Amino acid sequence: MSESVKCYEIGGVRIRLKADFPIYAGHYFPLFESGFETADAEQEFISADNLEFPEGIPAKRVGMRRIYERENEMLIAYRSIYSEEVCDAIVYMKPSECTVKTCVSSSFSQEHEGKLYVHRFSEIPHLMLVAGTAILHSSFIIHEGKAILFTADSGVGKSTQAELWRKKMGADIINGDRAAIRMENGAAYAGGVPYCGCSRICERGEYPIRAIVTLSQEKENTAQRLSPMQAVPKLFKQLTVHSYLREDIERAMRIVCEVVEKVPIVHLGCTPDERAVEILLRAI
Repeated sequence: MSESVKCYEIGGVRIRLKADFPIYAGHYFPLFESGFETADAEQEFISADNLEFPEGIPAKRVGMRRIYERENEMLIAYRSIYSEEVCDAIVYMKPSECTVKTCVSSSFSQEHEGKLYVHRFSEIPHLMLVAGTAILHSSFIIHEGKAILFTADSGVGKSTQAELWRKKMGADIINGDRAAIRMENGAAYAGGVPYCGCSRICERGEYPIRAIVTLSQEKENTAQRLSPMQAVPKLFKQLTVHSYLREDIERAMRIVCEVVEKVPIVHLGCTPDERAVEILLRAI
């Protein structure tokens, strides 16, 4: 079978995926396809017959994943949604390296018409962290050429505030649920990513960050600048980070610590109306 290759540029990181069976990227990934020759990070997928779980007791279990620790290597085994005894895939990674190898059960591939669904076993968030970019749970807008990111737990009002800025200030919404954040030459940037939750708003583009806004629902609108010490834990909890990868936790923390030193972090206690826009605009 011929090799399938997909190349994406996401948040300034050039990622190559390759497999010995067709790769199905999903609705938004084609927006991020790129024609680069040299990748910053790579994940290879190989079809394997009779795939079995690694020997030994897993160090951790996280959802459908079983985590096995080896010397200088970590194995992440995915069990089938149909049976705890069936292994669908094993990811082999050395946390310090920007390459990942994944063996996918041939039976899983056959069940899905021979296609690899990227989101199922991909380690794109991990590869991005290795390259210096983190993914922040946030609604991502552009106003006057700069990014404003609204971040909070689901249901607090990220999408509502983004939509208010679109209506009142003419802002463009780049992504309704995620943004890539990174530092380059002492400046913080936000970029589009091919993940957008249920918002269905997903665009490509990278912009300097004007502000990051943490949210809470209140009866009155208030805006307060946060110190770096106040801001770091609020932002870190909204990052996409494997809890079982110490190196990724450290990478994510470094990125957040650098960003909060360069970008205003504002907490907005808000109501779902245009008065929140006016209060925030004065604060940033």
